Amino acid sequence: HADENWVILDGEWEWWIEEKGTQIVKKHDIIVVPKNTWHHIKCIKGPGVRYAITQPDVEHVYEKESSNSCRW
Repeated sequence: HADENWVILDGEWEWWIEEKGTQIVKKHDIIVVPKNTWHHIKCIKGPGVRYAITQPDVEHVYEKESSNSCRW
């Protein structure tokens, strides 16, 4: 596994990261989640657009989206 990284291109997101808690991120923010760290992402103000940067072999488990989710 590898670190996961995102650049927020639009919207506001609630980002929970294990051992760091919850933070609100918005356009131009960069988020880094260390490998093997639990995290949860929720768009709270859209449109929500994020760009993921990671190694090509990283597997990610997606939960069923709720009706208030923004575009992935």
